[in-house]
Amino acid sequence: MRFPWNWNSALDVLRRKIHAYVVDMLIPGFGQARKERFQVMFLAIVRFIQSWKNYNAALRELSQLTDRELADVGISRSDIPRVAWDQATR
Repeated sequence: MRFPWNWNSALDVLRRKIHAYVVDMLIPGFGQARKERFQVMFLAIVRFIQSWKNYNAALRELSQLTDRELADVGISRSDIPRVAWDQATR
């Protein structure tokens, strides 16, 4: 998964994916395969939201550390977003 640089771009990607699935589902002949695709899409959205919440929690926690504490764990302040996203997507 790509690193979401800002909330607006992440929401834009999510909006485009939802729009594509909804348009696809409105086509006549909504069968089992489409229901399964909808379930997969829904689970992907839920996983993305969970990852985003975990990212924000890790970002807040790491941002509260001092530069000395960050150096003790081997990261710099500029590494915080990358480390937080790596942790959130595990």
